Amino acid sequence: MEILNLQSSLQAEIQAKESIREELTQIRADFIAMQKYYSFIHWQLTTVFHTIPLLFIFLLCREMWEVKQQREELARELVRKDGQVKEMQQRLESGDGGCKCLSFSISLSQCPTPQHQGRAR
Repeated sequence: MEILNLQSSLQAEIQAKESIREELTQIRADFIAMQKYYSFIHWQLTTVFHTIPLLFIFLLCREMWEVKQQREELARELVRKDGQVKEMQQRLESGDGGCKCLSFSISLSQCPTPQHQGRAR
């Protein structure tokens, strides 16, 4: 029974890692698209500066600032997700299924994780 619980925990960890990896891939794609868009806006501003009316310049500057803010937010999210993936990889490689009670041989009824509270070995 304990082996089944361990296998189930391991499978849940693997699925969570895969989900985070997919989300991270999407964030990276969004980040690259945002960078390309930022470069395009920047090119528009620098290339055709003398032909753009002042109001349009203001709007492009504001949009460029918003894109920059979104890009920075995506970069922060990317760093956070990378950290989560690395943490999960370390947990999987170390054999830690997320529950300290199994590695320290305390009873499951003493485990602080909600999934084991009230259970006995």
